[in-house]
Amino acid sequence: HTARMAIQQKQYERWKKQGTGPPPPRIEVIPIEWFNRVHDSSNELMKSLKTTTLPTIPALRAIANDVVFDVLMYLTPVFCRDVLDTVTQQICGLHQTFQDIHPDFVKHGGTWSLVGHSLGSVICWDLLAVLKEHTKAHLKTDAERNPVGYQAYVSDGMTPNGPWGPPVKMDRVIPFVPENTLFLGSPLGMFL
Repeated sequence: HTARMAIQQKQYERWKKQGTGPPPPRIEVIPIEWFNRVHDSSNELMKSLKTTTLPTIPALRAIANDVVFDVLMYLTPVFCRDVLDTVTQQICGLHQTFQDIHPDFVKHGGTWSLVGHSLGSVICWDLLAVLKEHTKAHLKTDAERNPVGYQAYVSDGMTPNGPWGPPVKMDRVIPFVPENTLFLGSPLGMFL
């Protein structure tokens, strides 16, 4: 809510300075919540972490569990898949709901963007890598049916999603190619 209001305020101020033309289109910010879904207290890994947390330093351990733990765990295939599945499922559902409410959004020039903060930027990067590989696979399938004009695609096979993607094969992809992608406070360099 705060991000949307700040963006709209900046848009309005810029529009007022220009003094002409229609008001700018509204930018909608839709948050994706993955942290609580993955950190469900019934999760076996979270139960194990809670039992090993010393009662004398709960605040410090809580920070380590919530921040450092996620970065380290994201490097494991099972946790990575859970996070990517959760985020992809939410993006697909919210995208469909938005399209149902605003059926002419794309027809009137509406576009989609991704913004990721901290580990969220790595998640966005991986979602884009999965989308890219999925698109290439469909191009390859289309080319096998109709080889005219198709440029050969060769993967280096480092991961199921190309050299810079997540270490897991994903069956579902986000339903759009983002117009913009923004990474804030990103540890992406560490992952790459």
